[in-house]
Amino acid sequence: MATEHNSQLVVRKHRPAGHTHTVAVAVAPLFVLLAAAFSGSPVAVAADSSPGLVELTLVAGAQEKGAVCLDGSPPAYHLQRGSGSGSQSWIVFLQVTNRLHERKMR
Repeated sequence: MATEHNSQLVVRKHRPAGHTHTVAVAVAPLFVLLAAAFSGSPVAVAADSSPGLVELTLVAGAQEKGAVCLDGSPPAYHLQRGSGSGSQSWIVFLQVTNRLHERKMR
């Protein structure tokens, strides 16, 4: 009597160590462009009185269009414009979290 055994072999390709960082850097400008496209007028949320904090900008109207973060929160970004000799420069901070992983850890 022969016994059939069905198994699937999962093949994973080795990714370079910096692959995740590369993907994050590549996706960040896309997110900024999408955020700008969805924002009729961005809603700035005041930062604390600490000079090191940057205001959080919520993307206006994004939730109504179905654009939300993976955890269901509204899309937002931090934008700090340059000043002085760096007035044409800016910094955008996009927080990347894994809420599903955090929930599993609890």
